[in-house]
Order: sequence, then C-alpha cells, then structure tokens
Amino acid sequence: MEALGTLAGGVAHDINNVIGGITAIASVTINEITSGGPGRKALQEILVAARRSTTLTRNLVRFARQDQPRNAAFAPDEDVVLEVEALLRRTLSKHIELKTDCGCHGWVVMGDAGLVSHALMNLCLNSSDACTEHGHIAVQTRIVELCVDEAQQLGVKPGDYVEILVRDDGHGMSPEVLRRAFEPFFSTKDAQRRSGLGLPMVYGTIQQHQGGLKVQSEPEKGTSVRVVLPAFRRTNALAEQKPRRNVQINSLRPVALFVDDEPLLRKAGKRMLISLGYEVMLAGNGQEALERYAEHRHRIGVIVLDVAMPIMSGAECCRELKRINANVPVLLASGFPKGADLHALLTLPNVQYLQKPYEMDDFVASLAELEDAYQDSMRISCQVNLIEASKSVRP
Repeated sequence: MEALGTLAGGVAHDINNVIGGITAIASVTINEITSGGPGRKALQEILVAARRSTTLTRNLVRFARQDQPRNAAFAPDEDVVLEVEALLRRTLSKHIELKTDCGCHGWVVMGDAGLVSHALMNLCLNSSDACTEHGHIAVQTRIVELCVDEAQQLGVKPGDYVEILVRDDGHGMSPEVLRRAFEPFFSTKDAQRRSGLGLPMVYGTIQQHQGGLKVQSEPEKGTSVRVVLPAFRRTNALAEQKPRRNVQINSLRPVALFVDDEPLLRKAGKRMLISLGYEVMLAGNGQEALERYAEHRHRIGVIVLDVAMPIMSGAECCRELKRINANVPVLLASGFPKGADLHALLTLPNVQYLQKPYEMDDFVASLAELEDAYQDSMRISCQVNLIEASKSVRP
C-alpha cells in the first residue's frame, strides 16, 4: 500500500505540472477575451477537459492520502447532499428514482466539502451501477448522538454526528465481495467502467474527517452505506471561522517572485501575475529563489513557491526565507506535498497554501487571502511597536 501510494502520488505530481500549465494559461487567456470573442468557446472546452484530468489526479493523490484537505465549516445538507443531488439529476438514468431527505439543518461539519461531496457522489454512482431498470436510491441525513458502544463499532469517539445514509435496491454484494469492497483496484465492474479506486477513496475521505463508515449488503436485497461525520452546531463552528474580507491585491510591493521547476508553469505564473499588475521575477528551484530574494528583497512583495523541486525544495526554501524575513508573504503551491511537513509551514506567519493545478480565480483568491493575512500581521506589529515605544518614554 505504501509503495502504491508513493507511485500514485509521484504520477499525480508529474501530471499535475502539465495540467497546471494548461489550466493556468487557458484561464488567464479566457479573461483577456471578451464575451463571444473568437477562441473563447474553445478555451472553455479546454478548461472542461483539464478539470476532468484534475479530478483524476486528485483521486490518485487522495488514494495516496497525501493531499491537503481544506478545513472549513460546511453544511452537509446544503453544501453536499443538495449539490450532489443536482449533479445526479442530470447524470442518472431516467429509470432510476433518486430521493433525498435532509435533516441536519443548523449543524455543520469541519473539513473539505468538496471531498465529502466526491465521496457521496461515488457512493451514489455505485448504487446506480448496482440498480437494474426502475431502481431506487435514497440519501438521508440526520443528527445522531453515538454512545460508547456504537461509536466503537464505527471506530469513532462518542458524541454528535451527521449521519449520511445511502440505500439502494440493487443486486447487492455477496459476503466475499463485501469483504473486499474497500481494497484498492478491486472491482466487480467490467474493464471499461472500473478503476477500483472509488470506495477506497470514500473510506480515505471519511477517515480524514475523523468519521466512520459501515456497509450492509445482501445479494438481490440491495446495499446500505452508513457514514458518520463529527457534527457541530452552526453558530459554534462558524464562530471559530474568521470571515474573509473582500480585498484588492494592491498593497504588497509591486514585484512577485514565482518559483517552479516546470518551465510551462513559470510561463503561466508570469502571465497571471502580470495580468494582476505585478512585475515578475522567475526562479527554477529554491536555491535560485533565495539568490533572487537576497538581491531584491526590498522590492519583492510576494513569493509563489512550488513545494516539490530539485536542488532545494520549496519547503526548505520557505524556512530559509522566513529566517531572512519572517513577514515575507509566501504562497505555497503543490499537488502532492508529501514529506514537506506542510502543516508546520502553514503555522508560519503569512504563509498560504494553493492546491495544484489551479486556475486564475483560485490564484487570485489565494493571493487576496495572503495579502489579508499580511495586512493583519503588519497592523499588529505596528501596535506592538507603539506600545513598546510608549513604555520607553519616561515622564
């Protein structure tokens, strides 16, 4: 499993670099073309295809369990079930009836709504494949309080949980198949439709969210999948979230340093930053980035830094940059941050993370958040300096 995970992550990293260049260049170019302009539709089709490829590579990374999930409060009914339902209504066979029953109003889950939506989509598509004509799929959510015994059975701690129940009346699974259902690359589907990664990734996502999962199935009697995720009342969970201000990228110094070992991504990054009004410097590894920063530190206002690079990694470079200037804003970008101790890096001041591959909107939003954090840190620093200065003034 470790070897497979390493292989999957390595493949995803290399493919992400190629897809990242495509999505970045296409997304910045489409913003330069007026609505209805020549080539705009073709670029939109390129982005659609690239997004499909992005989904495949992120599946590989999730299988390797080396991705960096977001951590924000989301409503399981509105942000997951209803979103997935809208997609399924357009993709499921007309002979399959889908019913949803949402009962988690006022409760939220901390984590990545996109990952949980992807997991629910996988479960529903599996149910669809198991159903014959005129099949039925039901998705139900409710809040449950798990006692010690029930929590132990699901491998979680006692407490309040969102329960997501997915049931179908399909052909079900034999005990032998059920025992292997979560094995990577195991599938009972035909070669054209199978990958064997759907259920393992569902399991990985639920584990990442400190949740539990249980499957019940019998041949010709259908399948029931019960998922539980730690739940919090909406007011308490959202109170811990700092609202993001709507800021403009205009107060950082005018030069941006873009660091990536992939030439195509450097070209794409340069175009995106120029379109935002930055003067751009480029570097192909962490050592080059340190040399550029040492020479131009008083002009460089933000650094976009790939995590996985030869000679000196982005993680090492970030630490060195912070030794030179603890407040320098750094946007770390990676599709596979294995071994980078990303959590520790994100605790450093003025450091944000951007998942590869990314488009122009993602890039702009991350830079805006980085500037937001930078302005807050500078404001606090000024206040501390004023307090210290006032203490030193003698009457």
